[in-house]
Amino acid sequence: MIKDIETLTHILSIKELLMNELRIVFEKEGLSSTEIMIIYLLQHQQQEFRASDLAIKLYLPMSTLTGIIDKMVEKEIVIRRHSDQDRRVVIIQLNPKFKERTMHYMAGLVNLMKEISGSFAPEWNQQFNDRLKTYRTVLEKRAQA
Repeated sequence: MIKDIETLTHILSIKELLMNELRIVFEKEGLSSTEIMIIYLLQHQQQEFRASDLAIKLYLPMSTLTGIIDKMVEKEIVIRRHSDQDRRVVIIQLNPKFKERTMHYMAGLVNLMKEISGSFAPEWNQQFNDRLKTYRTVLEKRAQA
């Protein structure tokens, strides 16, 4: 049981350390860790998200996400629009102006991850990544149950 808690502690510590590194990369933009995650999802997983799907993905209540998106629209980071098929559905996507202004930040993020992963042998990185995927899959299945 202690080992299970120790594993959780390590995972949470790694997340916090990585988020601190991300904050450094994006500090000139004054972005919060949640805003950084939204940008990442929009840039690397889907070009646009329904607001409700984004809230689920980030484990946030819609009311919290709405406030965050309001600030991001104000900062010209994202665009919020209504779906053409259903006006009740709100779609979030990255603002092209923001994409242009942050390409070098994304390059910094890629370099950071290369630097970190370069500290380990490629096979160790692959095994670690595979194990993290397994943890994530188990947790996602539990969340859906």
